[in-house]
Amino acid sequence: MKTYKSRIGIEFFVIFILAFIVPLYFVISEKDLGILLGSIFGVGFVFYVFFTTAYYIDEGKLLVKSGIFIYETIDIQSIHTIKATKSYFRAPAISPRRLAIHYNEKDIILVSPRNEQEFKNDLKQVKPSIDIIV
Repeated sequence: MKTYKSRIGIEFFVIFILAFIVPLYFVISEKDLGILLGSIFGVGFVFYVFFTTAYYIDEGKLLVKSGIFIYETIDIQSIHTIKATKSYFRAPAISPRRLAIHYNEKDIILVSPRNEQEFKNDLKQVKPSIDIIV
């Protein structure tokens, strides 16, 4: 099984930092334990998603995992197009610089592997006819 960690875009990192700093300000100024606990939980969850979002190629399948909510298995033989895109829509990707993977007839999933070229090459090794649009 080959693993590709998600690229982390600076935009998402800034949002993560703000999500930590703003509640911290209220915790310090208001001395509210509820806000502190909520902030720790929220930041911990975002941290968990940041570091568990990954893509795996194993036995002809592409496995997409992000946090505890998104887990997708795609048969690589069903992939017909990979297209570079920039998107902020919700996806198992932590960077706006993404790859739109078109599979089956109308299905699309957005991913953002750190080593994009190696990822595309490995998918093409399994199915050489995948059309890659830059």
